[in-house]
Amino acid sequence: MKLLQTGIALLIGCGSEKAPPPPTDPNGLEVVYAGTEPRRPLRYQIAKNDKLEVEVSIDVELDASGRGGPLPTVIVGSELVATDVLADGSMRVRATIMSITARDVANSTLSAESMTEHMQLLKGTSLSGTLLPDGGLRDLHADAEAKLPPALAQQLETVTKSFQQISLPLPHVPIGDGAAWRQKKTIEQNGMKLFTVTTIVVTAVDADGFTFTSTTSLGGPDQTITMQGHKIQMSSIGGVGTGKGTIDLTKMAMTGESTLSFHSDMTADNETDQMGMTVTTRVSPGKLPVPVAPDAGAAEDLAEPTDDNAPVPDNTEHSGENAPVPEPATP
Repeated sequence: MKLLQTGIALLIGCGSEKAPPPPTDPNGLEVVYAGTEPRRPLRYQIAKNDKLEVEVSIDVELDASGRGGPLPTVIVGSELVATDVLADGSMRVRATIMSITARDVANSTLSAESMTEHMQLLKGTSLSGTLLPDGGLRDLHADAEAKLPPALAQQLETVTKSFQQISLPLPHVPIGDGAAWRQKKTIEQNGMKLFTVTTIVVTAVDADGFTFTSTTSLGGPDQTITMQGHKIQMSSIGGVGTGKGTIDLTKMAMTGESTLSFHSDMTADNETDQMGMTVTTRVSPGKLPVPVAPDAGAAEDLAEPTDDNAPVPDNTEHSGENAPVPEPATP
């Protein structure tokens, strides 16, 4: 049971002369194929004060030697703002969590209500960082990490990592349809050290962005981590993932979905379980509130009567005087 609880918390030249080495990409990308003509550079160009709502949903399913099951879906609604554009084209961005809820799923042993109450402390938290034109994301940090209890800080770390999927590192060569590049990364999360290799294939390029598919392989060395006060030995670490999406390089807008399946043997207190976890993350643009235009018909009904002796109409229905006060709209 301890291992199952831990899994919940774990939330990818010529002749004799030597040929010159290929140029090093700042994002550590290896371009496999630049794609067909016409090709063009892919760069983020977001205007200062540009604003967008984004929704990220996270589904997790756990298996510990036959025990476990799905967890309620976590849904995070955030507002993204480009607060500044620097001289080198880099963009200061801020994501503020406007809502964070959970939704019940079939066969889950946890209720959405119990998770939602626990996560409400994250509402209002802001994540800030610098988005480079090539898609690199630097100095991403949350402003509430020091104030949160350990268990919730761990949840915030998972949410923070999910926001990194809103941007995609881009190669420094012009790209066309069918282009492919590969990125190797070392990930450290919740005390674990993992290695991922992700291949991106561009399926179409247009004036504002592109669509893509991705595949990921994941591995890691045998290691010991500490979770909830328990030392956990991890071995036989591996995993695979797939993804697809569409990116608008002018709006911080991404619509996409990725799935990563992870497995490991985990030993604690002389008990070994084969732990499996599948995480599905969906990212989609939200909708900012649209001002409601006045009802022309209602305005006519509220006009003053021309006859001083005519009865004054009862406009309480139009004015909303007797109508129930609506709940504030969720951003």
